[in-house]
Amino acid sequence: MIKQMESLKISVRHFYSAEKALQSFKKSPKEYDLIITDLIVEGRLNGMGLIREIRKIYPDHSKLPILVVSGYDAPPTH
Repeated sequence: MIKQMESLKISVRHFYSAEKALQSFKKSPKEYDLIITDLIVEGRLNGMGLIREIRKIYPDHSKLPILVVSGYDAPPTH
């Protein structure tokens, strides 16, 4: 996904942990136009934890869309 976005001249910031992504976001939240996160990421925060923290900093949902994706393939639980 990163390569495809960069081929379209979209600036991408890529992080392996939610904590590092959150650190970067805290430094310059207005520089982000879209957040894409996986549900399962390394570190103490998962994708949903990252979203909760971002929403505390930038609560206007209409100004910063967040796309949550996952490659996790587990059977649904009932």
